[in-house]
Amino acid sequence: MAGCLSFTLTGTFDNYLESRQWKRVERLILKGEYEGAHSALNAPWIQRPHRVSAFFRRGQLEELYLGRPQEALISYLSLIRDYPGDRQAQEARRRIVAIYLERLYDLDQAALHLELLIAQEPADAELLREQLADIYFRQDDYDRSRAQYALLARDTSDEQRNRRSRLRWAATLHLMEHYDQSVAIYLELLNEDPATPVALEAVLGLSRIAEDLNLLRQAAEYLELYKGDDSSGRIRARGELLDRLINQKGEAL
Repeated sequence: MAGCLSFTLTGTFDNYLESRQWKRVERLILKGEYEGAHSALNAPWIQRPHRVSAFFRRGQLEELYLGRPQEALISYLSLIRDYPGDRQAQEARRRIVAIYLERLYDLDQAALHLELLIAQEPADAELLREQLADIYFRQDDYDRSRAQYALLARDTSDEQRNRRSRLRWAATLHLMEHYDQSVAIYLELLNEDPATPVALEAVLGLSRIAEDLNLLRQAAEYLELYKGDDSSGRIRARGELLDRLINQKGEAL
């Protein structure tokens, strides 16, 4: 009985000490003493149930305040390794993606961790798949970006995401020189509403395809299909460029 009482008192005291230490960490962060807070989070006072929070908070300090993204990766990866089923493990994976995209500019690693995150079927999987497709596109991996955009266009119930995905799908097909398929998607988007920002991009895409095929007059005619606002001047600038190209071609003949 005495042994049980001793264990209970010890556990209560340990919890009290840990609570005080957590409050100390929060005070240090509020005062901008990030190195002190970081050191405190490495101390042995943290009990096992709370180590996951310590890993995550340490990673945040390293990433956002101390300018040490490589160390943040280690903290986040340690959390994922030791506590793969914890809800913060998924958030740690998101931070890893952000570090590779925004701080280390490593698209391969960003794509890898996005793929691992998507495999866990998070609530925002569609948004992550769109982000992954964009990374593939930036890597000039057009086969995988095309596949991702096509799947998103098919699966999403979000109307704006559907249009964005089809627009980027068409742009990818253009770069792959699948001109007929690209034109078909662009025209489909235009027919739905010729006055939206998506329609503007579709018209410009059609014009570029025609120019690539040396059909300069058709490239200019496509611009007339857009019925929205051209306050950005992109349609006008494109038309002026095509007029110069058509004139130069005429002079050459």
